[in-house]
Amino acid sequence: MVKAWLCILLIGVWIGGAPEGWSQTTALRLHEMRFAVQGEQRIVSLRFSHPPDSLKSFVLASPVRLVVDVSGAIEQRPGATFDVDDALVRQVRVGSHPGYIRFVLDVTGTDMPPFTVEQQGSLVTAVLGEAGGESSAAQARVLFSLAKKAQVARATPQVSSPPPSGAPAPVLKDALPPASVPPEARAHMERGQRLYDQGQVTEAIAEWQETIRLAPQAARAHHRLGVAWRDRGEQTKAIAAFREALRLEPDNATTYVQLARALEVAGDTPGALEAYRAALRLVPSAPYVHNRLGHLLAAEGDWSGAAQAWQHTVDLVPDYAYAYVHLGDAFEHLNKKDEALSAYEQALALCGRFAEGLEKMGRKEQAAIFCNEVRSSVTRLQGQ
Repeated sequence: MVKAWLCILLIGVWIGGAPEGWSQTTALRLHEMRFAVQGEQRIVSLRFSHPPDSLKSFVLASPVRLVVDVSGAIEQRPGATFDVDDALVRQVRVGSHPGYIRFVLDVTGTDMPPFTVEQQGSLVTAVLGEAGGESSAAQARVLFSLAKKAQVARATPQVSSPPPSGAPAPVLKDALPPASVPPEARAHMERGQRLYDQGQVTEAIAEWQETIRLAPQAARAHHRLGVAWRDRGEQTKAIAAFREALRLEPDNATTYVQLARALEVAGDTPGALEAYRAALRLVPSAPYVHNRLGHLLAAEGDWSGAAQAWQHTVDLVPDYAYAYVHLGDAFEHLNKKDEALSAYEQALALCGRFAEGLEKMGRKEQAAIFCNEVRSSVTRLQGQ
């Protein structure tokens, strides 16, 4: 049975408040945005002040992302980025344009899974992946709530090893007070984001470089420049940009994760481990980070550390079949047969629903290989 997440994690906020008399206007306004995981599906739900005029959705590549444009009379607001720490969806980005609000779901990998985008009155829902097997309880988080727009919620998950109370959520924000960032610099920042959303990474880099020239202390510009350099495969430049963002804003867990990913690609495993651990000190309840930490520690031969990391992963995401297999492998390397068998049996119990979901996504062969390997591991250990 999948335990619902008790953690409400607000990663970022839309900057600026509504003008007086907003409620008397017909402007389209986002009231709440939620992210949920249900089996193999990822669900982003958007609730607005009233039904939008129309919807448009499409996929862009390099990097792979789903774009949803919600049309209506809107107020222009600065963009925001909401990191969701998920194995499929990395983050949700929001930006306002004349006549529509754009939502961008950045996904991992090189292929976009099957998706649907639907509207029911004032509710817009984007679903990635297909349902597989018996329905499980949704693990949901509020990413944005108009009622709490000035609040960054703190992470208080209920897991086997509770994190320190008051652990701050990862925040992506300017290191300078808004009033001290020149308007011209902000214009370049927003123009860069629009270009990036359209797949024009080189042009976005130029805009963010100009932002930094005008406002060198704007941590967000360094962070986004690092993401763009990484997308271009220029890891050395990406690492330098992320390190500068962290110098300006050392408590940003999101930037530590981005830095770790760039260091992984560059082959700097010790540096990546250090960055992931720094992120976990700020936000101990990030399953993606625990999972990546497990892989890196296993590659280094630290099977005890890897087992601990994957145990945290399955505590946070109890239906993550792959993590149970990795956990079983780690326990085998530690000569802990009973613990390894238990982990493999957990994976096998999830295998049917997991495989059915993969098959519906066109990955039947991968599903069969996975389930057969898990079954073989269970049979092998039971026979010893």
